[in-house]
Amino acid sequence: MKLLLPSVAVVLLGLVLAWPQIQSQTERFTLGFAALDPREVNPSTLVNPRFHGVDAQDQPYTLVAEAAEEVPEDPDRVNLDKPQGDITLGGGRWLSLRGNAGLYSKADRTLNLDGDVMLYRDDGFEFHTDEARIDLETNSAHGTDPVRGQGPDGTINSDGFVMVDGGRVVTFTGRAHLVLQDGGGRIAP
Repeated sequence: MKLLLPSVAVVLLGLVLAWPQIQSQTERFTLGFAALDPREVNPSTLVNPRFHGVDAQDQPYTLVAEAAEEVPEDPDRVNLDKPQGDITLGGGRWLSLRGNAGLYSKADRTLNLDGDVMLYRDDGFEFHTDEARIDLETNSAHGTDPVRGQGPDGTINSDGFVMVDGGRVVTFTGRAHLVLQDGGGRIAP
């Protein structure tokens, strides 16, 4: 017992002194080479790209995607996989959008969205359609596929839509069916 207790104390003291060295070894950043076959890598594809810009009123917008690939015949156009975007409007309001696929034109600053397109305004108005064309310069959008929408005051179904002024004005085109909820709030700002 006379030797056991001091031996345990010495071992514990040694561990306390050595612990920072052991811990720094496990948290060290290491680099390695990825096992990529150059024949399988497309040099014109970007993973998780981000596009930033401003519209005609200097309102900032951001467009992100899981992947982007230039169209081989037209490098001005970029195919996007699962694009998402948002714009901050005057007065601190914002608008966001997403789709399964998109085609972005760098020169025209337009975005064509396809598949499960969703547009959402910060005040709770949201609508879904299968395709939409967004003009990032003028903050306008339109689509000719059926639209299903909802907001704080009701729901709407229509044959298409036209959105101007950053979503402040939305016109539902073709046959439209609006159902208002009882309670009377505001329809649009």
